[in-house]
Amino acid sequence: MKKCKSCGTENDDNAIVCEKCGTTLDNASVDLDTVKQSVSAAADKAVAGAKDLASKINTAVNTTIANQKAKVNEEVQQEISQAQGSSKSSENVTAATGTEYMSSKELWSWLQKNSKRQHFFTDEQNTLTQKDYVKKLSQKLVDNHVPANVKTREVWWDRSQMSQTVTYVQPVSDAVNPLSCLVQFSHVGKFTFVEEKTYITPPDLPSVPEKPVTIPYDLRKRITWLLVGILMALVGILIAVPLRQAGFGIIVLIVGAIMAWLGNTARLKVAALEEHNRNCAAQEVAWNQAWNNWENSIFLHSFQENVNGQISRIYDAVFECIKQLNEELFSQKESAEQEESQSMNELEQLIARRKDSYR
Repeated sequence: MKKCKSCGTENDDNAIVCEKCGTTLDNASVDLDTVKQSVSAAADKAVAGAKDLASKINTAVNTTIANQKAKVNEEVQQEISQAQGSSKSSENVTAATGTEYMSSKELWSWLQKNSKRQHFFTDEQNTLTQKDYVKKLSQKLVDNHVPANVKTREVWWDRSQMSQTVTYVQPVSDAVNPLSCLVQFSHVGKFTFVEEKTYITPPDLPSVPEKPVTIPYDLRKRITWLLVGILMALVGILIAVPLRQAGFGIIVLIVGAIMAWLGNTARLKVAALEEHNRNCAAQEVAWNQAWNNWENSIFLHSFQENVNGQISRIYDAVFECIKQLNEELFSQKESAEQEESQSMNELEQLIARRKDSYR
């Protein structure tokens, strides 16, 4: 037993200090290895706890920022949708994938270049179908050695969802064909109509440009709250920890965190709106360029066909075959023939008026 010199209390042989008065006992020795291990274990535990806390804080911050960004993007999309008003959405337009600036799927009813029609009255209602008529016309083209075929395809009219299967003439030629020639055979009572309508193939337009939105000046100013809020949060931490004024420091920290949140929200919203406006500008350039490319090539070329183009001559030959076939089918019946055409100037005026209506 070890006896304390101060109070005389007997202590265990392994005791280092008196259990009664706390005085260091004689012959007390410290196991430095044990102390080191204890300190090291405590330090490792503290570091592990700090790392775990830091990881949880980092995950929470990232999750919060992601949620904030998602919410801001949703709000921005709602604002953009409201700003578009009654403008047409690109989702309501059938995308075209034509070549040489021409649409491969669309036709515009008002972009009709010319039309030729014959109609006949018969004592008995004619029962010949469009399909049967096309077969006879195809054979007539072969008999007259006209380099063209009569086929069917689906088209969308006037930038809408209204589609129709049409019969069209496909010239056998290497020349660029800016025209779409349709053949129509139909009955109205005892009257039979045979028409050849030639349309200028419309442009291959991209998505309709969206409208840019105005970014409020107050929203831009609110971005400065982010920096102010971060500084206030740091000041709050300094007040709460080193200066030991926890209550006031926490208040400053909370106010700073709120300001930083609002400032970051404004920053994200401004960035999203600016990105939208940049996309609008790019869409506008692509839209105007598509129109200009088409007008300066396809539209002009369609009228040059009247002068020296082989495509227009093929279409004329097809109509002559139509007339020959009609004479055979409606022999002894008087025909009424009608021809209409639009001038380049008339169509240019129509194009100028229609550009905005298709936006």
